[in-house]
Amino acid sequence: PDGTYERKVLGQRVERGEVLQLVVRGGTFKAAVLESGGEFALIGEGVAPGFDFRDFAFVTDARLASRNPAAYDETRQWIKPVP
Repeated sequence: PDGTYERKVLGQRVERGEVLQLVVRGGTFKAAVLESGGEFALIGEGVAPGFDFRDFAFVTDARLASRNPAAYDETRQWIKPVP
């Protein structure tokens, strides 16, 4: 919500800074990308207290750029094109 950008790596090697799971606050944009050499990923998501598509939006290029201009170049590749 405040425009902060964080990059986390999911994995079992916690000694290397990987995390086993993430909690992502409402109002936050997120993306998942396989690391180089990765062949697959299995991602599950639990939403509480509930999920309503009326509250959902894909981030736009302009919104991402305005929320955190410093991280824009690294994160813009994950924006879903507007149909």
